[in-house]
Amino acid sequence: MIVVPVAIGLLVFVVVRLRDLRLAGLPDAVSAPLAFVPTRVVVSPSRARAVAVLALGESRRLLTHPVLLVGALLSMLVMGVSAGGDDGFTRYVELTGGGGTALYVPLVAFVAAGLCASRSRRMRAGEVLDATAATPFDRTLAQCLAALGPALASFGLVLAALALFALTGADLPRTPPVWELLTMPLAILGAGTLGVMVSRWLPFRGAPLLAVVALVAVSIALAEDHPMLITYVEYAEWGDGDEAYVGIQSLPSAAHGLYVLGLDVMAAIGALLVHAGRRRLLLALGAVAVAGTAFAGLAAS
Repeated sequence: MIVVPVAIGLLVFVVVRLRDLRLAGLPDAVSAPLAFVPTRVVVSPSRARAVAVLALGESRRLLTHPVLLVGALLSMLVMGVSAGGDDGFTRYVELTGGGGTALYVPLVAFVAAGLCASRSRRMRAGEVLDATAATPFDRTLAQCLAALGPALASFGLVLAALALFALTGADLPRTPPVWELLTMPLAILGAGTLGVMVSRWLPFRGAPLLAVVALVAVSIALAEDHPMLITYVEYAEWGDGDEAYVGIQSLPSAAHGLYVLGLDVMAAIGALLVHAGRRRLLLALGAVAVAGTAFAGLAAS
């Protein structure tokens, strides 16, 4: 399994490099002076509406990012291969966020969200954006909300895979409950908000890699004694000798889902705390989120 993230990284690097080379070889888009066209400026009276428009644009940019597109294609490939197998438990694990897909899709979502959130800094365009009507706080909030796009898309793919299994007659041990189906979408949502938080608080090269290493280390430490406190959960049991899945565990999937959702909210609040002006409110919301997440974690473990 460790080969998969390396292969994904190499593939994404090649795709991005080829895209850059293609763009560099294109002729100038403007070959002749354009006629003067007056610019129409529309001022939105609602700040919430402005943030929503920004979030939709950021979500579209995130969903079309080459890194995330590669992850989505690999997910559909894995789901298609699972549909043709004979082991219904393997299909169940893939649907509920415990298979190979759940190992790399949140990772590529984290990388894509971090790249999108840090693009203005990497392009040295921060001063240009600061002159716009949208404040830095609003832009960070929009980027956090943009993580809902990949999460909803992932949930749609999971439901499509469930429908594919039903149409092709692929057996499942049981119909997964909704909280188990939400395992991977919630992990992707958290990966997106965490990517924004890391890009805001650790604005230097190598910070995302350090964050991933720290998360993997914590997950490995918790996996043995507290498996429900990490995002990667297998809801099927292994047989003797770990040769195949043999049954479905009775695990607190609802508590686990609320626990992961609390972590997602905490990452979004952490990203917003980098901006001065609303820290009292954010700290109060963060305290509530920490308490709720701790309670859900205790219920899950």
